[in-house]
Order: sequence, then C-alpha cells, then structure tokens
Amino acid sequence: MAFFPWRIAWVCMIAVSSMTAACANPPRWLGGEEEEPAVIAPGEPEFDPQMVDRLIPGLTPMDQVRGWFGEPDVRNHRRDGTSEWVYNKARLREEDPAREAMRRRARERVRAREARELKEETADLFELGRRSLHRMGDWFDRTFFYPPSPMRRRDMQRRENAWAAADQRRESERPELTDQDHADIALLADDSKPVSHYDLAIDFSRDGVVDTFRYQRNAGRDYLP
Repeated sequence: MAFFPWRIAWVCMIAVSSMTAACANPPRWLGGEEEEPAVIAPGEPEFDPQMVDRLIPGLTPMDQVRGWFGEPDVRNHRRDGTSEWVYNKARLREEDPAREAMRRRARERVRAREARELKEETADLFELGRRSLHRMGDWFDRTFFYPPSPMRRRDMQRRENAWAAADQRRESERPELTDQDHADIALLADDSKPVSHYDLAIDFSRDGVVDTFRYQRNAGRDYLP
C-alpha cells in the first residue's frame, strides 16, 4: 500500500512527539531525583550510589549487584533459599563554607582572649616578683636586725593588706567565659567531618536475582579514622 504525503507527515509528527516526551521524562535511573555531590575521599570506592536506580526487581543478578556496590557488609541467608545483602557506607564530603567561616571567626576570638590572658598573667608574674623583693627585705630586717624596725614592720603589714585587697578585687573582676567562648571552644574541639551515609538493603530470590530493595541516604557529620 503506497503512502500518501499526508500519511508520511502524520507518521513524522507522531515520531517527533514520542521523542520529545521521552526526553522530557527520562527514566529515574537516567535522570536521577537528586544529583550526587562530588566525592572528596570515598571510604568505599566500589560502592556506586548512582547505580541504585538501576536495580530492577526480577532482573538484576547478584553478580551485577556485586560489581556495582562491592561486597556487602552483612549477608543474611534464609531457610527458604532467599537472601539479603546489607550495605552501610559513608563518604566524606566538602566542608560547608559557612562552617569554615564560623571556625575561622572562633579561632580569632579564642586567640584574642588568650592574648589578653597572657598579658594579664605576665603582669601577675611581674607583680609577684616585686612582692617577693619586698618580702625578702622584710625577712632580712627581721633576721639580721634586732629589734626589727617598727616602721618597716608597719609598712610591710600595710603592703600585705593592700596586696590581699588587690588580689581579691582582681579575682572578682576577672571575666568568666561567656556563652560565646564556650561555643567557640566546642566548635574548635569538634573533629567531626561532613559525610553522606548510604544504607542499602537488597532481597534476592532463590534464583539469585533482586526481589526488592530499600535505600536511604542521609547527610550529616561523623568522626572518621
């Protein structure tokens, strides 16, 4: 049967419409619901999260699963001949720039506070040395002169009273750590890293093909060796 020009045009319109719909709605494993962020230091190089969308129940065999994700962390064999593979993986991600900026500001505040404390401690050491010289003079007077000079004794007692009052005043005025100081210390002491956790559980039929699977990815922080 010969095709008339209008029939040829109709067939071409149908083909173009089908191709447009396919491009607008790619398969889930091809388009992906969420783009996987770049890996900085993969903890499990064999585990490929991009392949999760390619798992097809009833079709994907064990060998293919092993090629995509490596050896499972846990294997569960059931009495009916079915089995389950469980993957629990983590990958290191780039640090959040906002957190890096917070750590930088925290370091600046901590260094400024430590510089002030060092200055105060240096002044305390000089004051301690000055007091030691006065006390040595008082000891020398009491040891080698008899009777001791009453004037020197009165002066020394006044100085001791003044020093005790100054120490008490300085301790009461010494600034305590603020909430911001505690927050800075905690932030700088936190050695956790940004990671993505992958939890994948795959059920296999007795024929060694994927039956069902469960997958979850969570982003957070963790302590890595």
